[in-house]
Amino acid sequence: PLLGVGLVGALFVLLPRWRGRGRTAVLAAPLPAVSAADAARLDEDLRRFDR
Repeated sequence: PLLGVGLVGALFVLLPRWRGRGRTAVLAAPLPAVSAADAARLDEDLRRFDR
């Protein structure tokens, strides 16, 4: 029983750190480049949906 409490306590402490690191890694990833044609198409879509 004591080992189980220790394992749950370790997960409680380590899991938020692991999840936080995962989020910063995702945010630090470089974004893919958007071509001029894709940018124009997206701008047109935004104008169409704004009406």
